[in-house]
Amino acid sequence: MRKILSLITFLAVSFTAFAQQITVHEFADALQKAGKDAQVIDVRTKEEFAVNRLPNAINVDLKDKEAVKQLLAKLDKNKPTFTYSIQSGRGIVFAKQLKELGFTQVYGLPGGIVNYVGSGYKIETLKTDKKFIVDSKNFHDLINSDKVVLVDFSSRHCGGCVKFAPTLNEIEKAYLGRASIIRVELDDNVELIKEQQIHSMPTIAIYKNGEMKWKKEGRLDRGEIEAALNDNI
Repeated sequence: MRKILSLITFLAVSFTAFAQQITVHEFADALQKAGKDAQVIDVRTKEEFAVNRLPNAINVDLKDKEAVKQLLAKLDKNKPTFTYSIQSGRGIVFAKQLKELGFTQVYGLPGGIVNYVGSGYKIETLKTDKKFIVDSKNFHDLINSDKVVLVDFSSRHCGGCVKFAPTLNEIEKAYLGRASIIRVELDDNVELIKEQQIHSMPTIAIYKNGEMKWKKEGRLDRGEIEAALNDNI
């Protein structure tokens, strides 16, 4: 058991150390500088890649070992290589693997595509689900209310978001008539994610009279959210 815990600690420290080597802005600057030499690898699923991506990206699902093997055989170890996923996770892990394989210039996108969009950088959006779109005007109309509005910035491809969804549904029922809940899906609302500078998912924000009163990124606690709602109702 001690050996397993030591291994987990080692991997966590290694992951964090690698992830902290560059910022999202340094990633973007290096990508621009690399130009046509850039090897951009999207390690999300095919479904995610079909919706949005960084320009000129190549997709490989890390679960498909044969596809990863074939991609590695095609890549040039001496060219700048950029990796990303929806958040830090898979993209940083793959970047670390590439470094270990001898790739000389590797850049893992910290915070993933969510942080990239939230930091103001452009991506290619290929298709959206119109029923989930909340445009900027509509969004501001909704939050400019004396009634408390809770906004859930999330993605159907974010594990933490999916896990938290049932809790959010329970909160919505508990505060029915006292607070409104808006769900903003990353894939269908890229411009709004950029405008609101959302850097991680899930992110919960509470608005009143058009003003953001409270915001929490990452791990969410029902009690903490309800306390914030109660403070503003």
